[in-house]
Amino acid sequence: MVPEHYELVPEALSAEFDDGVIPYVHGGAYVNGSGEAGTYMGLPMAGHARMRAFAVDYRMPPDHPFPVGAVVLATPEADLTESGDSFEINVHVDVVASERLTDSIALYADGHHLRDPYLSPVFGDFGKGFPPTVLSCGTRDLFLSNTVLLHRALRRPGAGAELHVWEGMPHGGFFGAPEDQELLAEQARFLHKHLVPTETERKVKK
Repeated sequence: MVPEHYELVPEALSAEFDDGVIPYVHGGAYVNGSGEAGTYMGLPMAGHARMRAFAVDYRMPPDHPFPVGAVVLATPEADLTESGDSFEINVHVDVVASERLTDSIALYADGHHLRDPYLSPVFGDFGKGFPPTVLSCGTRDLFLSNTVLLHRALRRPGAGAELHVWEGMPHGGFFGAPEDQELLAEQARFLHKHLVPTETERKVKK
């Protein structure tokens, strides 16, 4: 089956970024969020940034295990060995991801070594160039260590990466608290900063 995508167009579309697009890849522990569910996850980001987005309904296990994969940069499960400190400290503290993803990781990895950088990006080589990246997580996030470790892996060779750790936030956000708007504003700011066309691109567009 070929994965589909859903186009999200906010009512208040920004004129400045009318030709920009957010490629939105949903989370869901590798086994959840398919179809329209992933689309709804992308609505807040598209609306806050006032930009068009395409929510990708990517293939997932058990029918499609690794290596068809995907990249998630908000509270990412970037180290499938789950060896970081937060997997001990924040277990049962995180009200969203309250325990390790051992079963879904095994299903997704399908026997591949968990330190394979295509499965666990923290073990990858970012020295050959990588797009600017913003990573966000919370102090009560089970994946806090993963996010911090991935940020360091990006920064060591000099890749442009921002890390935002939110006080008291569990995995995935605050789910309706005022801080969600601040988090979305930071992500929108980052997108706008890196999507502003250069002077040359403006001339070509004209």
